[in-house]
Order: sequence, then structure tokens, then C-alpha cells
Amino acid sequence: MHFAAEARGDSATFTRGARAGRLTEAAQARARELGKRLAQLELEESYGCPGCADGPIYVAVVHHPSGASTSHSFDPVQPEELPPPLREAAALMDAVTSAFQRCESTSLVQIGPECAELKEREDDVPTGRP
Repeated sequence: MHFAAEARGDSATFTRGARAGRLTEAAQARARELGKRLAQLELEESYGCPGCADGPIYVAVVHHPSGASTSHSFDPVQPEELPPPLREAAALMDAVTSAFQRCESTSLVQIGPECAELKEREDDVPTGRP
């Protein structure tokens, strides 16, 4: 997810795989506020062990006032290892990701109508488990 104090272009459209949605004004404002705070920090490139044992990986892209951007990957399962503003960014990313997984619009994201169709097809795929 991208974090910038000042967004350019379409900062509301969010995709997760084949699913698409739009961040609400509240989520966009939160991402901008976090972008401003994150840009002031010297963040490490990686925190924890993202992707270890096939675990999840989150990547926060921070856009700096200079025009440069930096990427910071981390394991969302261990947010306690993150600096507080990055932990808050992880919580926002987690809330948006969770909404996409459930195909449910929230106060942070409006999920596109195709999400329900995709989820329905995924639910109909046999898992091979009893």
C-alpha cells in the first residue's frame, strides 16, 4: 500500500489480485496522515521475517516530499516489531485486506461488485479435503 502526504493521480483505487475497490475518504485521509509521519522516519527496508515459512508479506511504499519513494516489507503477524507509525499503517493495510478477503465494504473501502462474483466462484472450487 502507498503512503504519501500528498497524493497524485488516482490514490483511491485499490486492487487485491483480481478484486478491486476504492478507498473511502476516511481511508485516504488516514493514508495521507500516515504518509506524512512515515516520511519523517528512517525506516528499515525490512522488519521481522516477511514471507518466512510461507507467511504473509506486507509492503508499505512511502512517498517522500523530495519525490523519492522507499519500500518497507514486514510480517503483519508480528506488528509489535514495527515502529508505531508503521504499526498503524499495518493496521490500515490489514483492515483493507480483510475487507477484500470477505468482499465486504467497510468505512475504509468500497468493494467493487465483481468481488462477490469472484468469491462465489472461489467458494465453489473443491478443495480436495473431506
